Amino acid sequence: MGTLSIIDIGSNTIHLLIVDIPSKDRFRILYEDKEHLRLGSELATNKVISNIKIADTLTILKKYISISNTFKASSIIAVATEALRSAENNHYILDLIKTKLGLPIKLLSSHEEAYLAFLGVKKTFNIPKGIIIDSGGASTEFIGVINNSFVTSASIPLGAINVTEKIHVDSNGKFIFCEYTQDYFNELFSKIRWINEFNNSTLIGIGGTLKNFRNIYNNLNVKSLPNNFITEMSLDELNSLCNFLKKLSLSERKALKGLSSKRSDIILGGCEIINNFVKYLNFDKIILSESGLRTGVLFHYMDIIFDHNIDKNKSIIS
Repeated sequence: MGTLSIIDIGSNTIHLLIVDIPSKDRFRILYEDKEHLRLGSELATNKVISNIKIADTLTILKKYISISNTFKASSIIAVATEALRSAENNHYILDLIKTKLGLPIKLLSSHEEAYLAFLGVKKTFNIPKGIIIDSGGASTEFIGVINNSFVTSASIPLGAINVTEKIHVDSNGKFIFCEYTQDYFNELFSKIRWINEFNNSTLIGIGGTLKNFRNIYNNLNVKSLPNNFITEMSLDELNSLCNFLKKLSLSERKALKGLSSKRSDIILGGCEIINNFVKYLNFDKIILSESGLRTGVLFHYMDIIFDHNIDKNKSIIS
């Protein structure tokens, strides 16, 4: 079939995933990379992405196109999420990338992002009834699933970056308090009308914050397990992990095995979102999955290419 390159422009990180697809039921990861650019860090005040960030984005994308060409990728699919979705100068940036690099970017709606994330999880985990939570840098998506089918979704404009901006720390970077209280989060969650129907159902977590939770937890508690296993954490274990992170200084978090050093300052914002949501709907545990948006893009691409009954004109990523 050939080689596919997927570029995911997120609010915190730009990811590259290159896979070989020999048949409709098989793929092999050839290469992965990521750059922590934090496109979403300026949007709370300026509503635009700065020229410096734009130039850095072009540099990273140029590098990723070059790497894709080295692997002789037959297709490059580039998608963007909340940071570009909410930036007032997003059309300028997308046009510039296409003009300078010849790379069209698919700007995903929150619904499209949620659906692709669902596809990524669906292929690896059966969900009779539950919610997939995808917490990124500048937004968090909630995906309602019944009988392993996508039912509904919602998005809130809060992620690890912008929640961290409301967290007060001491001179060493230890957590003091968050301006967003549990009542604030509860009010925000209550505005998602369908969400209470999933009270105490299955909860699956994906995205950068939750991947780091998974890696930290595994390094603290489990040894010599494969890279692609799924971790379950009880509510008590999640609380303990977040409290543990809050007691660490920034330098201690940077040195913590399993936590990306470039995410060590914003992991506390991720803790606030996830912990408050788990409490709000009385989940007794959270399943932390490796799959997500990029695997969803991959599976959607494979379905379009190999399943001739699917209308290619309706492809999200075309």
